[in-house]
Amino acid sequence: MPFSSSPPNRDYFAAALPASFFNPILPKQSLHVVHSSNSLNWLSEIPKEITDSSSLAWNKGKIHYTNAHKEVVKAYSAQYAKDWQSFLRARAHDVAVGGLMALLVPSVPEIHLSSETLSCSDFVIFGDCMMDMAKEGIIKEEQVDSFNLGFYFSCPRELKEIMERNVEFSIESMAKLDGLTSNGVPIEKRALILRGGLEGFFKRHFGSDEVVDEIFYRYSKKVLTSPLHLQPDTHKMTVVFILLKRKPLIN
Repeated sequence: MPFSSSPPNRDYFAAALPASFFNPILPKQSLHVVHSSNSLNWLSEIPKEITDSSSLAWNKGKIHYTNAHKEVVKAYSAQYAKDWQSFLRARAHDVAVGGLMALLVPSVPEIHLSSETLSCSDFVIFGDCMMDMAKEGIIKEEQVDSFNLGFYFSCPRELKEIMERNVEFSIESMAKLDGLTSNGVPIEKRALILRGGLEGFFKRHFGSDEVVDEIFYRYSKKVLTSPLHLQPDTHKMTVVFILLKRKPLIN
């Protein structure tokens, strides 16, 4: 949040830190309450094996693990678990003993495939648009093969297993917030919403405003014929609430 939007007439400390939250970012044991909302599904880096043509996890022709080979899914899952351990170790440095950390983590329902969620289905549509453009010679197929989005959505069971492996925090509470839907955004405006979050990734990789414009133009057309997007009431989001408590330091 920009500081200019902060509530006025209150006493508090504010800081903007240009650093990754996968590393320690504040003085040791300086925080007593931490909150992170809808950000821990971002990976710190793209798994290297999915862009390696000699690897079983090479993600040729796709830009995400959705509908990809199981080796690709495993690579994403392994990176996600690794990033969680880095995040928890970093916060263990920052948070005082007894301090609390409240997290809201985007997830997928246990019974659903990732392709049955709107976010992951969007990535499939974008990938299809890029492959169409490669076939037409607008971009190179190699550019699609080397581009992958760094998002992973765990199911609650997988997330709980990751939490239970950490030694720095105890799980005080963990619950699924079911019943949420993504149908608040009109389908014809979805491209505009997604462009705000994804345009930078596309521009850095493809290096052309014209290519980015074409990707989002094609997406806006394809999404209007997507069965899942046309029936958003069938899509249920899952957000997992986790409350963690910093354990005593181990001598």
